[in-house]
Amino acid sequence: MANAEQEEELDSIRALYDGSQDVFLQQEDYGFCVRIGQLQLRLMLQPEYLASEFTAAIAPGFELSSPTLAHCALSCLCQHLDNLFAELGGGPTLIVWIEWLRMEAAEFLDALHLDQQEPVWDARAVGIPYPLEDVVPEIQEELPAEPMMCALCSSVLTLAEGLCLPNCGHTLCSTCKSMAVQVHSANNAVPRCPLPQCRSEISEDVVDQAMIPEAWAMVSRRILRTSFQEAIAFCPRCEDRGMDIPVLTSSKCISEELQAGLSRCCCFQCKLMFCGICRSPSHDGEACLAEGSRIVRMGKRRPPLPPDLAEIVAEASKDVVQSEKQKSKELKRAVDECSSDFQAMRRAFLSCHEADIYNGLGEVFAAPIKLTSAPVQREVQLRFMESLANTGALLRPAFHGTDYPNHSSIFRRGLLIPGENNELKVVHGAAHGRGVYTANIDAPWLSQGFCSAPAMLVCAVLQTHFVHHVGDAMVVGVADHVVPLFEATAGNWGCSQTIAAPAFPIPPAPMPRHTVTAPPAACTKGTARAKGSCKNQQPSPPQTKSSKFMARLGKKSQKH
Repeated sequence: MANAEQEEELDSIRALYDGSQDVFLQQEDYGFCVRIGQLQLRLMLQPEYLASEFTAAIAPGFELSSPTLAHCALSCLCQHLDNLFAELGGGPTLIVWIEWLRMEAAEFLDALHLDQQEPVWDARAVGIPYPLEDVVPEIQEELPAEPMMCALCSSVLTLAEGLCLPNCGHTLCSTCKSMAVQVHSANNAVPRCPLPQCRSEISEDVVDQAMIPEAWAMVSRRILRTSFQEAIAFCPRCEDRGMDIPVLTSSKCISEELQAGLSRCCCFQCKLMFCGICRSPSHDGEACLAEGSRIVRMGKRRPPLPPDLAEIVAEASKDVVQSEKQKSKELKRAVDECSSDFQAMRRAFLSCHEADIYNGLGEVFAAPIKLTSAPVQREVQLRFMESLANTGALLRPAFHGTDYPNHSSIFRRGLLIPGENNELKVVHGAAHGRGVYTANIDAPWLSQGFCSAPAMLVCAVLQTHFVHHVGDAMVVGVADHVVPLFEATAGNWGCSQTIAAPAFPIPPAPMPRHTVTAPPAACTKGTARAKGSCKNQQPSPPQTKSSKFMARLGKKSQKH
């Protein structure tokens, strides 16, 4: 009988593969049988597996069989499963085994060239006892001379597995077919052939057969292994939260010229509208290469741009990176002259980054924007200035978004890492490890999603090895290496805002603070966005999803 930890893992497997045509889980008298295509993995879960009272890591017992693979090939697979268990350090193993057998086992065997190696034998392998080339004639005649392959992932198909799309003639495996339908339907788009050079519409009867929604993590991983990635961009805000949500973009724009293409994240918690090429806020009428932050962001794009365009972007980004380095060095020289004077450091910081701060805030705030010196306590100031003196690190500006009532506590105690000598708990998850999560100065929408009102903190971050750069975010692993310098507020969000309206107005400041007036040019930009960006937004495309698919997708989402 399975222990509590084993039952929890089995429940996860049942939820993950419920309705899947590739993986079937069945309970048997002696354990569990998992069918993965032509493979059968019979599991015997010993009491020691995942049991907390046992310190030694005990792998699940198993037996691997197949009616088409030789004993030698299955033995190699068994040994690799042992290696995977060792790499995981004794943690939950079954999902990793199943996914590897489903996605990578065939490629693994192809790379081994078993016909050129000494036979490997494992008692847990139950396959035909002779190599495939020695199959007796009556069995050999049943094997197709030229195996049918999926046009997208190149996996070998049986006659029952392959599906020929009637509108274009391309043959897809059930997994790729389901993936294409799920991505298009979630993006309010008519399902099309996932091959970038084709993109023919998939007929309704094929769509109805492909309604097997999977977790986005699995779908996104599969996309990155195929050419379908040329029509996809991952949402930058969801990526910062540790999720890869595929958003359809225009592969034609990417392949011909870098012009803005508006995309909307299909995640119900996000709905961010962004350019599908550079993954920046919509910039209608401007090329992606016209602005430095877009160029840098294209270099970090996932999936990456085609090689020829990636080369152009890499060349263009050199000047941008050099300019940023020069600005950082100038700020460091000015800060070094401040010695331990926090106020002087703050003035030098604002002098260097004021225009960039207002430009970033103009992406999410409606004008007028007010920048107020953060009234951080003396103790917080001293801790940061001591870290600055000890490390000699460069400073970078960043935004931090949180519930507005938290600001007063942050000014009093500083930005803290939950659980490190404090009572704070992780509220929004820690997808990239514990730390203080901040957004780069050109990506304020990442912090916007955590704000309860149009108020955001402008911070200085020491560029030490304790800072983890993830896409457009910085995760600061030491609390004293980040400090709020200013509080930015506005009367409302800008027209590009994609989260709920503020739950309450911003109350008057609790104490007098030094206020910086926005530069005229920045205010003009913010006003233009507030008045004109709504006009340029395109209406949402018509609802074209299949009701059956969406019902299953909703049910699947609840299980994860």
